[in-house]
Amino acid sequence: MKSLIFLTVFSLSLIAKAGDTNKPLSQTLSEKVKAALIIPESLKHAQTSQKITVYFMVDANGNVTEANADTCNKEARTDIERQFLKLNLKGLTPGVYNCIDVSFVIG
Repeated sequence: MKSLIFLTVFSLSLIAKAGDTNKPLSQTLSEKVKAALIIPESLKHAQTSQKITVYFMVDANGNVTEANADTCNKEARTDIERQFLKLNLKGLTPGVYNCIDVSFVIG
């Protein structure tokens, strides 16, 4: 049986701390994204591993206001962008593009 591994790698070099935890902000946000995203059905059926880079922007409250997934898979792009627009990533600078790599590994 094939297993599906979901990895996120933040491409941010942040040293700020989030809340009262001792984790770096980038690690906290990466964990939040990983917990919130559901693997797109189109990737499950394709049986291929894929890394998708997502460029996104947040408002002053941390709500994602814009998300652009960089992938040739139109269905996966639409699904990932839709999921990102539901996220709150408080702690990031509003009005600035951020980037995260989301890897879906089928093995």
